[in-house]
Amino acid sequence: MKIGIDARVFSQENPVFFLDFVQALNTLKNDHTFIIYTPKPLPPLKPNIIRRRIDYGHNYFKEQILFLKELFADHLDVLITFEETRPLLYKKKVVQVLSTLEKLLYPNREDHQLWNRMTHLSTMKTNVKQANLIVCYDKNIKTEINEKLNIPEQRIFPIQAFFPSITPVDSNIDIKSKHGIQ
Repeated sequence: MKIGIDARVFSQENPVFFLDFVQALNTLKNDHTFIIYTPKPLPPLKPNIIRRRIDYGHNYFKEQILFLKELFADHLDVLITFEETRPLLYKKKVVQVLSTLEKLLYPNREDHQLWNRMTHLSTMKTNVKQANLIVCYDKNIKTEINEKLNIPEQRIFPIQAFFPSITPVDSNIDIKSKHGIQ
């Protein structure tokens, strides 16, 4: 199986986690081929892990055309993407990993010009809606994805985030009794 990992933005926003992720892939013993799309250099990797240098900056049209060519040329079985936009015409299997809906619902208005911001948001929403599977970090995000983007719950899969387990706090505790207030 050929698995593409779109880490163009993810590798720059979370470099430590990204390198840990790549090292974990490097320790796997399997017959899968992984193709990592990133502008970052990578440490030496096993032969079944390939780095594709992809850096289009914030150029929407280059991303939509040139990255699409790369994806088609690699003949992937599945593409895993971490909150990045991907070409709208890419219709093969996609797993979208979302840690939050912050970028979709509360975009940073100072990032780009209005046109760039609007095309980016529109593309992200379309990408999420077109994904075969959406992986998120908890049930609250799952509910939010379902409610805000009208995506069926069957396509949304919450996982334990990459942080140490913390015993959940009962949010229904009466605040007055918790703090000894009468």
